[in-house]
Amino acid sequence: MSGKVIKLAFNSVRFVAQVSVTGLLAVTDSDGFLPFECEVNSLLKGTNDAFTVKVGPNAVHPSGYGLGFPARIAGLQDVYLKA
Repeated sequence: MSGKVIKLAFNSVRFVAQVSVTGLLAVTDSDGFLPFECEVNSLLKGTNDAFTVKVGPNAVHPSGYGLGFPARIAGLQDVYLKA
């Protein structure tokens, strides 16, 4: 993987996402329902790498945030591996 930048790209996560690679925390994102990416090169071992995404509603939301959906429902849209 020399010379390549490896990223996980998320279309969106509602509300909080904790992304781990082989047991090590890569990123915590709490921007709500917006796309985000994280570079994972430094966490990859090359064999048997595992990606874990924990999604939950544990965030403070501005007034009116939620667009009519219950504040306790978490969601995850498509995730891509980019190189």
